[in-house]
Amino acid sequence: MVSRCELAFESAAACSQMGGTHHAAPNGDRSRYPCSMSILRLALSVVCVTGLLGCGTSEEAEDLPASERFDWGGGQPVRFSPAPQSWRRQKTTSGGLLGLRFVKSGSVGEGITMAEAFRFGEHDRCAEIDEMLARCNDITWRDLSDMVRESRVNVWHPLSDHEEYMGGQINAAMDRAVDGARSGDGYTVCRELETAREQASRIVFNLDDVDEEELVVFRTGRLVPANAFTLVGRSHTEVAGEPAARRDYTFEHRGHLFIGRELFVMHNNRLFVAHFHGLEENLPLFERMIDSIVFPPGECRH
Repeated sequence: MVSRCELAFESAAACSQMGGTHHAAPNGDRSRYPCSMSILRLALSVVCVTGLLGCGTSEEAEDLPASERFDWGGGQPVRFSPAPQSWRRQKTTSGGLLGLRFVKSGSVGEGITMAEAFRFGEHDRCAEIDEMLARCNDITWRDLSDMVRESRVNVWHPLSDHEEYMGGQINAAMDRAVDGARSGDGYTVCRELETAREQASRIVFNLDDVDEEELVVFRTGRLVPANAFTLVGRSHTEVAGEPAARRDYTFEHRGHLFIGRELFVMHNNRLFVAHFHGLEENLPLFERMIDSIVFPPGECRH
């Protein structure tokens, strides 16, 4: 972007060039006007001495660091540019989230959270089934029994009716694989685990499977009472090319008006969450972090 000082100097240069033609003043003296050097110096002084008040380019936005890869819950990594060094990086495991929280140093409590809602990973067992398949020819009955016990699909609290039905089919196939291992039938073990894996790939979650009340990060309480909180609204958007849910709000805290924004995006059966609350001047930094999000290939594709 061209600054006002640069424009002033360009105008001055053009003005000087035009000064090559002499014009007669009323008193008969020949002078270079209206582009005399005195006028030129005055113009530059007026424009550029005011640089303290804004002459020059506007302050550049703080650069984001290089993109990094994160794999919090296992199975589906995410890449994005983290907040700059002026935001302290912390690990977060609260509120059902597993990821990172960035706190602005010396601020009034501004923060950015980038995380995964880890409970959704517990509903996707294809990575565990792949591990069993890799050993299906020689896995012992005891080892397979232990792995199946830890890899059952949660049909007691399903996210959808489809998951409940398919989860039952997957669990039954894994049980048949255990029976095959008990009798020393390696062919049955591999066949039933392949059946379980194929059925697991059919379970696909989307945001419609998540209750709206669960798409919330910030809640009022002791630090921010309900009467200081205003829900601006909910809307739909996109993050990294995937449908996303957005929640906007404001609240009063420590004499400041905080802007809050939460984004929820489901990718490859994993729910990712991005959350900002802070002063409005730092919202563009959060938006640039969101724009940098990319989802590399995961262990399983749905």
